[in-house]
Amino acid sequence: MKTALIICLLGVFSNYLEAQTSQHFCGTDHVNRKTLEENPWLQDVNKQLEEFTQNYIQSHRNQNDNQRSRNGQRYIIPVVFHVVHNYGEEYISDEQIYDGLRMLNEDFRKRNVDTSSIVTAFKQIAADCEIEFRLPTRDPKGKPTNGINRYQSNTTYSGSDDVMIQGWPRDMYMNVYLVNSFEQQGLIGYTRIPANLEGINGLVDGIVILHTAIGSIGTARQNINRSLTHEVGHWLNLLHTWGQTNEPGVSCGDDGVFDTPITRGDFSCNLNKQFCTPSVVENTQNHMDYASCPRMFTEGQKLRMHAALNSNVSGRNNLWSDYTLNYTGAATSTNVNTAPPVADFHIPNKTTCVGEAITIKDFSWRGPINNWEWEFENATPNISNDQNPTVTFNRSGWQKVSLKVTSSNGQSTKVDEQFIFVKDRTIESFTENFENAEFVNNNYIAENYANNESKWQLTNSASHTGGLSFVLNNFDVDIYDIDAFTTPEYDLSGSNVADLNFKYSLATRASFSEDIKDRLRIFYSIDCGKTWRVFFNQSGVSLITAGNFNQTFIPTLENQWAQLSVPIPNSALNNGTAIFKFEFTRDKFSNNIYIDDINVDDVYTTIENKSFSNITLNVFPNPNKGNFTLSFNNPTPINGTIQVYDMIGKMVYEGNQFFSAGEQKVSINKNFTSGIYQLSLLMGKERLQKKIQIIGE
Repeated sequence: MKTALIICLLGVFSNYLEAQTSQHFCGTDHVNRKTLEENPWLQDVNKQLEEFTQNYIQSHRNQNDNQRSRNGQRYIIPVVFHVVHNYGEEYISDEQIYDGLRMLNEDFRKRNVDTSSIVTAFKQIAADCEIEFRLPTRDPKGKPTNGINRYQSNTTYSGSDDVMIQGWPRDMYMNVYLVNSFEQQGLIGYTRIPANLEGINGLVDGIVILHTAIGSIGTARQNINRSLTHEVGHWLNLLHTWGQTNEPGVSCGDDGVFDTPITRGDFSCNLNKQFCTPSVVENTQNHMDYASCPRMFTEGQKLRMHAALNSNVSGRNNLWSDYTLNYTGAATSTNVNTAPPVADFHIPNKTTCVGEAITIKDFSWRGPINNWEWEFENATPNISNDQNPTVTFNRSGWQKVSLKVTSSNGQSTKVDEQFIFVKDRTIESFTENFENAEFVNNNYIAENYANNESKWQLTNSASHTGGLSFVLNNFDVDIYDIDAFTTPEYDLSGSNVADLNFKYSLATRASFSEDIKDRLRIFYSIDCGKTWRVFFNQSGVSLITAGNFNQTFIPTLENQWAQLSVPIPNSALNNGTAIFKFEFTRDKFSNNIYIDDINVDDVYTTIENKSFSNITLNVFPNPNKGNFTLSFNNPTPINGTIQVYDMIGKMVYEGNQFFSAGEQKVSINKNFTSGIYQLSLLMGKERLQKKIQIIGE
């Protein structure tokens, strides 16, 4: 008899991922290990469940099929799919979810057509697990549902426990959360085994998985679309076939199941692999392996999952009770959707300009929808029956949009009083210290995608200049989130070279640099917010200006602020006008960020009869250790400025001096850290630039 503590341990998971970036991985081992590290008392629960499991298997192992299936009955489990989305490709169709559920049931009932290709050594123990998954027809409040719940959240990009904010009772529904992506490259999905979901951890009882791993249509990817079967196996207390490691192909391991051979696992589909035990073929086609040819569960794995369903650990034994099946509407296999539709709509950008035509996309769900009734405030047209209408707003300010949708099961209406902000086509002088509160509130528009309490807004608690600045409160929010604000449209005409400058102050709650995942991106738009292009993107520890703060951060010292100077792209300068967007992404260790003193510096253009365009700027030595000389031939006496910026746009050196006519040589000796820097020479209205490399001792 194999014995094992039912814990999927990750080991050196992240390092292995870096070496195997072309492969795909399950994250269950990692989250189980972390859960145990944070909750050592769960070790006892694991031991108790393992003892129950082995006793159950011992008492049922020699029974015939009818006895094991409880007189022909099946374990029926209600499953709800939560589509966690930001109106992107992850907003998959109901049909793709239905298809994924079909595949899940075929795998667990051994009805997948590829069972015919199971190798001879395992054909006799390939199991019909007698477990069926059904969509409920009633939600936790007893209201009609089709078993698919959709909600907008930026957590769809992180794929962490934060996505489980709308989970249904875990003792009545199996919760599956479909997301856009994970932070860890190569990750497909994860869950926790039942013993690690006791106590407060019950709040994260569910399966988080990529939308591309569901079904065989839509966004589904064939090489990973059996992954839900794999994760449900973990959710029902199965290990990977190689046991307590997440390194398939490295070492032999034991999964605690009596009829699965000891294996080292694999990514490829070597059906004759006999690596661990001479003359014993390994079960490469098992759903709990990583191989590319999953086909089966074994009879031993079936018993192990049945044991989990008969244990009261994490409420698995309540999922298939008559009460649960009747309450959720999953008792009958021919469920008919009687749920009314849910009206919803979206536009990628929350700003436009007076007179600009935009298309609003319908995202209503729980259909099919057969009628749309739109109403638009201050727009042409002001009503529409199109599914995705195109409208032009004629007045500045926030505008209201409403939609009523109708299906055969009823109606639903959504009204958004502040759906889109319409800007005047007025051009402002671009310098902003946020002291004019009325102007800022009417022209600097916060885009609060998650519609939560944390958003960009004016504050008088801190500023670099004057008494006000813009702040994003990240201290009270410990989930992945994205917030942005947009500026008015500004005049950049006549500019050949210009920088976007601003002061900012940012602290972190993280104690380790690898936990700092804050990101600041700056976009520009030359078509009044229809499309945006990134021209600044920086993340991690280099973005922090004020160190670690475990309380609400408020900058009080000058050295807690930094200046960023970001070159404005030529396409924006050539257009003559642009709107800018500041977007901040926070993670669970983020703290507050403040922004002040936004401006575009003087425009550096070529002046007639005083062109310096033919000057050659030289730097030597390059690379250097922080001591270097710049040289150039100056055609006319002029005051100039030398600036050095690091690669995220922070100015780390500035010096002003008068340059006479003729050959110029300027020596600089500063203690720069190793890296690439941008050297700028400003003379009159022209800027010359040169990259330099600083190397350590």
